[in-house]
Amino acid sequence: MNLAMPFAGEALPLLRAMMSVAMADGVLDDRERALLDFCARLYRADVVVEELEPIDPTALAAQLDDVEQRRRLLQQLVVMAMTDEEVHPNELATLQGFAAALEVEEPLLETLRLLVDGHKRRMAFDMMRKSFIAKHFQEVRAHEGLGAYWRIGKAFAGLADAETAARYQALGAMPGGTLGRAYFEHCRAHGYPLPGERGGAPEAMIFHDLGHALTGYTTDPAGEMQMAAFEAGYMGEDGFSVTVFALLLFHLGQELGTDARPERGFFDPERWQAAFERGRRMLVDLRRWDPNPHWLKPVPQVRTELGVGAA
Repeated sequence: MNLAMPFAGEALPLLRAMMSVAMADGVLDDRERALLDFCARLYRADVVVEELEPIDPTALAAQLDDVEQRRRLLQQLVVMAMTDEEVHPNELATLQGFAAALEVEEPLLETLRLLVDGHKRRMAFDMMRKSFIAKHFQEVRAHEGLGAYWRIGKAFAGLADAETAARYQALGAMPGGTLGRAYFEHCRAHGYPLPGERGGAPEAMIFHDLGHALTGYTTDPAGEMQMAAFEAGYMGEDGFSVTVFALLLFHLGQELGTDARPERGFFDPERWQAAFERGRRMLVDLRRWDPNPHWLKPVPQVRTELGVGAA
């Protein structure tokens, strides 16, 4: 999710819409104020955040005709609703009002409704069903056939695959500084089983830890938020589901059925935007990139070829 201006022109209407969501629960939280302040600086808007007035959704819609810009604006408002570590019923109602006025159908609003209504298991299932992960698995299945689902299911069940494990274990014998060795050492250093080992992630998910090895982002909650922003940057239209997924897991502390432990309070707008921009400059989508021909290349060379810039 890009926090930059979703449309050309005056920033004030967007900032007022963000204020409308922030104040829907009657309180301008310090984290909401910080996001507004950051966005105002990002948009070069000369405003005093506390003096921003809410805007009527229909008035906002009248100033914006482009469908894609309306969609991005609504997504920006969803981020605002999650910034104070909860989604208040009034914030959800305000989001729904903006969605109706902007004529934007955003499936993840239903995910937030389930959260607000206290249906946390259904929320987690709904989030996973609509997420970039589910879409990626569908693409893998389309490319590799039904056997891909068997391999993915086998990995999620914690079952080992000796042939796959042997391929990844062999990366540990590669020279230091190569991509293969860096990936191997990253997994071993953090106690992550390699693909094919018991409890290891499916090969289809290798892009995530490859990203850590290439970017240097840590695996603590703050680093995982940066990793999510980086992924949102290169995943295009899937970037919004990455954003909501990360906010739910590492900012609102919601269990989503992953190995990661839920945490609260790790959304930092400035660090998020910097990592997002780094991902946006990537030349490839790591989900669709085959690392096998590149394992023996030095990491700096791979970074250059992929467009992984400095942090």
